[in-house]
Parts: sequence; C-alpha cells; structure tokens
Amino acid sequence: MTIPTRDLQYVNTSDEPEKDMKTMDVTHFSKHCLDLLDRLDAEGLILTKHGKPVARVMPYDRPCADLIGSLQHKIKVRGDILTTGIWTAP
Repeated sequence: MTIPTRDLQYVNTSDEPEKDMKTMDVTHFSKHCLDLLDRLDAEGLILTKHGKPVARVMPYDRPCADLIGSLQHKIKVRGDILTTGIWTAP
C-alpha cells in the first residue's frame, strides 16, 4: 500500500528547510496508520486536526543490538568491499 503524497505536508519548524517536519491529518493517518508506522523515519510525524497539531508520532528507540541483521536481504553489495582499488585489506 502506498500513501498518497498529497496527504503529507511539511511544516517549517526551523530556519533550515531540510529539518521541516512531516504532518498529516488524523483522518488520513487512521486510514494508513499501519503502513505509516512501518515506514516511520527518525523525525517522526506530526498529526493535525483542522490544520492544528494535536500529536507527534515518534519511533521507539531500540537498542543497537536489535539493529544487527535488520538490513539482511534489504541491501545488495556490488563490487569488492574489502578494497579501495589502491590497497587491499588483509
């Protein structure tokens, strides 16, 4: 399931545009909440009602041990990662 990009808005929370927070109306969030929670980034999501912020959804901090192996089968290594082309690792 993909979330329509028209449902996401960005709120200027600082002077730096790259730090703008994503916002979504609670009615759209309720329709797509499971997918949104699976794809929630570190910045989180601000939920709005009638254009006013009412809640912030943030990811739960996980210990680093939980992250070990979490990218298995999600990334593909191309080339030789043990060499820079100049020297070779032992």
